[in-house]
Order: sequence, then structure tokens, then C-alpha cells
Amino acid sequence: MLTLASRLRALDDAALRRTIEVRAIAAHGIRDFFDLAEALLNPAAVQAALSRLDRSTLAVLAIAATEAPAETTDTAGASSGAISLDALTSRLTELGGLPVTRADVAARAAVLDELMLALLSDDGLRVYPAVAEHLATWPDLGLPSALELASIPAPSALATVIATDSRFTDRLAAERAFAAVSSIAELVTELSREPVRELSRGGLGLPDTKRLSSVMGVELEAVATYVATAARAQLIAHSTGYWNETEAGEAWLLEGTAHRWAALAGSWQAALPADVRSILAHRPGVSWGEGLRSFVTWLYPAGGEWMDTRVTEFARDAELIGITAHQTTSPAGAAVLAEDLEGAIATIGASPACGGRGGLPAERPLDRLPRPARSLDRRPAPWPRRRREPRTRPQLSNLGDVGQPGTRLGGNRRIARRLPAHDLAHRHPAAHRVPDPGVRRPVRTDPGRRRGRTDRAQPELRPFRR
Repeated sequence: MLTLASRLRALDDAALRRTIEVRAIAAHGIRDFFDLAEALLNPAAVQAALSRLDRSTLAVLAIAATEAPAETTDTAGASSGAISLDALTSRLTELGGLPVTRADVAARAAVLDELMLALLSDDGLRVYPAVAEHLATWPDLGLPSALELASIPAPSALATVIATDSRFTDRLAAERAFAAVSSIAELVTELSREPVRELSRGGLGLPDTKRLSSVMGVELEAVATYVATAARAQLIAHSTGYWNETEAGEAWLLEGTAHRWAALAGSWQAALPADVRSILAHRPGVSWGEGLRSFVTWLYPAGGEWMDTRVTEFARDAELIGITAHQTTSPAGAAVLAEDLEGAIATIGASPACGGRGGLPAERPLDRLPRPARSLDRRPAPWPRRRREPRTRPQLSNLGDVGQPGTRLGGNRRIARRLPAHDLAHRHPAAHRVPDPGVRRPVRTDPGRRRGRTDRAQPELRPFRR
């Protein structure tokens, strides 16, 4: 502990602050460097740090703790002497049966040195006593020993689905990609109009969640997932207790659909652990399922619930944005995993699984849109205009002759409220086949009072008088 305390004292403020943040050490009860060293070497803190290390890094630490030559030192130093990186590389190659490079061992030793689990010097890697003692208790906790960490090979590769299921998977992935892009675009637009407050205990309030759910067209339970996906892509940001749109989100809204999806997929791929990314393979039609979880359990033996939660979240987000469908990698998802976003854009924009018409709909240029669609200041019609069948148009034009001869109904565009529907159908049976002509009817005022008098005694259609 004295060696670690002296090392902490020699650090500058920035390095000391980074160490505390990386190890997630609480400041409560720490008065000096000895208290900080004791907190870093606490068994619970050591286990928390080891749970986030992959198997190869743990093997370097465990072999360094068990294979290093013993030294006659007190508890102020290390429990063993330093082992050179060359000797450590040779031992790992011998135990694993696969070649291990010195550069890889040096990189992993640097990670252990930064986490204050070991000391890397010119002599080699030296493990702190408390860390070595804790590693020795792993077999009793059901965790692998040093020999098992270095010698047990990875599980078999993931299984490949059949071609028929693959075609269905490609179509479903393209549909989910478009749905995710549309929902997140609505989310970003809504937050630009009215930010959403983050609760002190975390998460969004129920009223805000309902509002976002209605705007995005998704279930209440899915709102938090979409918010996390947009935040990972830096389309929205949490500031002063509120979620707001970012400048990147504003620029994202101006992109095409395929490029919007590529931004979401790229942020997902960047957050994926490198080792997990490599096992997911760079080819489509690979089923994740239990094979992925078995590999992650092997890769992070001390990960436990923390790593299982991460895998669940990554798999859920992959299904959400169309990287996978039914736990199977899509063609566009395989391109994303291969870090080929341009290829992913081309694939998701023209998926053969969608009849050759493309996985995502293409946008038409603004100057080619119909005139009402280009007029941003015009509101849409209160109801869609329906197209009349050609064979019924002459019969519809003769409706003005239902009443007295020579009268015209279409001139005033009003139909008396008190005209029974069955009478109109009796006089003109073709009216059953005539769609709604879209004629407004008076709501509050009787047409007889506004335009003239309507004969209430007979169910006849009368002309309006000006």
C-alpha cells in the first residue's frame, strides 16, 4: 500500500482525477493518499475493476501474479517481483497454444498500470499484493483460475441461418430501419420545439413520455430506448436537467433517410466492444442468440450482470435500428460491423429483399414535389379528396334535377339537412355507388335560413334563393 500511496502522490491533478473516475472511487472518507490507496485496493473495488476487463487482459494480470519470481519484501511493496514482458509473452503463448505478440501484452499491461492494479516499469509488470490475493480467491467464487484464463479457448463460431430465413430477415431489417429513422426524427423535432425534463432519479416523467410516445408513434416502454439511441448518436443532449436537440441533430434532419440511418448505425458500432464486434462476424445471415452470450461469458468471465445487461442493450438496439432481425445479422448490419458505412448505405438504400425497390424509400427533390407540398405555409385539407368513378359522374351531375325541373343543386353547393337519405337513394339508385363528393354541410345554421327557405312539408329538394 505504501508503494501505491507514493505513486499516487507523484501524480499530477489531471492524472489523479482520471484515476478516481476510471476506478469509480467515492470521495467520502478519503483524507489523504493512504486512504485513496486503501480504497483502490479494497477487495470490492478490485473486483469491480476486474469485472470490466476482458479475458486476455485478465490472463496477463493473473500470470504476472503467479509466475513472477518471488521477492523478499514487506507488505509495503509488491507480493512478487516483476516479470518481464518477454517472459510473460512466452508463458501466455505456451499456455494458450496460440501465438501472442509482445506488443499485445505491452498494451494490456499498460491498461493494468493505468487502473492501478499493477505497476509497469522497465523491469516488467509487478502486481500489487491485494490484487494478487484477490485473484487467488477466484476459484472459490466460481471464477476461472490463472491457468484457465490463459488456456481455455473461445467457444465455436456463430451459426448461419438458411437462405429462406435470410430473405425474410433482410426485409424485416429494412422495415425496422425505416421505422427507427422516422421515430427518432420525430423525437428530435419535438425536442427542438419543447425540451423534455429529466427526473432527478433518472428517466423521463410520465406526461413527457406519453407526449413523446404520441408524437413518435411508439409504445410507452420504447420511448427510453429511442432516447438512448438518439443520445448515443449525439442527436440530442442532456443539459441543465433537460433533453434538447443538438446542432448535430439539426443537421441530421436535413440528411436523406439512408444517411440518417447510417448515423444511428455508426454510433451503435462505435460503442460496441472490439472483441464482441469481431465475433459477430462481417457476414450476413449469422444468428446471434445463445452463441453470442456464450462467447461474451467466456470473454468477460467476471462481467456478470453488468456485461449481461450491456449485451442485452446492444442486441435490443441492433434489432431496433435494423442491424439484426430476429437475432440474425442483416446485409446492411454486416457492412456496419465491417466498418463500411458507405456499403451499408448502398445496401439499406437498395435491398434486393425488398423487390429491388430499395430498403428505404428515396426522397424526391423539392422542386419535383406537387405544388401544395412545396407550399410550407399551406395547411392540408381537412379531409382527403376522393376520386369519383367516371361512370358515376354523369349521374352525380344530375342530382340537381331531383327537385323541380330546371333547378341546379351544384350551383349553391348545399344540401338541405332535412332531406332524407332514403329518399335520395330511392330517386337515384346510383347514389349508393357514388363516393362522398366532399361537399361541406352546414353545421350550426340551417341552410334554409342562410340561403332561402326550404319546404319542410315535402321531402323534396328545393333550390336556394339568393
